[in-house]
Amino acid sequence: MIKKWILFILGTILCTFSLGRWNVAFFAWLWPAFLIDFLRSTDCKKGLLCVYASLLVTSIIKWIGYTNGGIGLDIVYSVFCSIVSFIPFLVDRLLFKRYKGWKQTLIFPLMWVTLESICLYLPIANNNIIAYSQVRIYPLIQIASLFGTLSISFFITWFASVI
Repeated sequence: MIKKWILFILGTILCTFSLGRWNVAFFAWLWPAFLIDFLRSTDCKKGLLCVYASLLVTSIIKWIGYTNGGIGLDIVYSVFCSIVSFIPFLVDRLLFKRYKGWKQTLIFPLMWVTLESICLYLPIANNNIIAYSQVRIYPLIQIASLFGTLSISFFITWFASVI
């Protein structure tokens, strides 16, 4: 019982420092795994509410002062980014029991990459791409030069879904 809440708090803290104002590349690999594990081991409604609240709070902390449109625009941007980040967790929670084996590990990363590919074309949310956190990891940049930034996002989220 206490283990899942520790994972939740740790995932929230690591999410805060994984992208945005602070960028610790290693944290981007861990926070989704902690929140996925928390969500899969918790009651569905309570877990989804906690994960969305976590993503909203971390998004506000990460992106306040990011836009030059004032606090109102920063909050709108943060809410939008938290909703986009929450959808893969929601889909994973609803579908992960229906599939077994390796198929189960692909639900979260495929949903994440699908939403990121849509966000790449939106002027408001294209900075919330998880692959951007890996900008100082040169081997990953080489992979991105061959397969695109979405491949890095896929590897990060697949790693989170597997462990």
